[in-house]
Amino acid sequence: AFPEADARVVAGVDVPRPTPVSLAKLNEFFQEGVNVHKLPAVSAAEVAAVDQRVIDKYGSLDAAPLRVGFVRTFPTGRLTIRSGAATVRPLENGRRIWTLAVTSPGAAGIRLHFGAFDIGTSSAIVYANHDGQVVVRGPYTETGPEWDGDFWTATLPGDTTFVEIVGTQEPTLEIVGVVHLENPPGDEGVTAEAGPPLLPCHL
Repeated sequence: AFPEADARVVAGVDVPRPTPVSLAKLNEFFQEGVNVHKLPAVSAAEVAAVDQRVIDKYGSLDAAPLRVGFVRTFPTGRLTIRSGAATVRPLENGRRIWTLAVTSPGAAGIRLHFGAFDIGTSSAIVYANHDGQVVVRGPYTETGPEWDGDFWTATLPGDTTFVEIVGTQEPTLEIVGVVHLENPPGDEGVTAEAGPPLLPCHL
C-alpha cells in the first residue's frame, strides 16, 4: 500500500472500481459538524516548521528530495468509527453504509492514513468529487492491502476526501492523519483512470 497502491488488482484480474452509493446525495450523507471533519487552515508557522524539518533531515545532501506536501493530524486525535466519526444508514438486503469525510483546506490533493482497519466482509472506498470529476480509489477490504490494518490510501485530488463503507459487518477504522499535498507532482495532476503521475522513486 505504498505509496499509491490500492486493492484494484487481485490475482492479475482488474477489479472495476465501484460507484459510490453516497455520491448522488452528498449533502444528505455528509454534513459538516456531524461526519465531515475539517482541519484548521494551514498556517505559515505550520509550513515553516515542516520546511525546517526538511532542512534538518536533508540539509547535508547536495540534492534534497522534493517536498510536495506534509502530514497533518487532527487536533482532537484520531477519527474513529466507534467514537462516532461516521454516520450509518440502512441499505437494502440488510446492508448498511458508513460515511465520513475529511477536509484539509487548500490542499491540491489528499491521502488518508488508516489504522486499526478491520472491516471484515464489508467494502471501503475513498473518493473525491473535484472540478466535476469523480475519482474513486479502492475497494479496500478485510484488514487492508497489507493485511495488517495499517495503510495509506492512494492520492485523491482536491481538499476533501469522502470515505464510504458498505456491508453487513460493523467496521473498525481509524484515520490517523492526512497527507496535505500542496502541488501534486507532474503538470497533468491526478486523473480518474491513470492516477497520479509517477515519481522517480516509483520508477
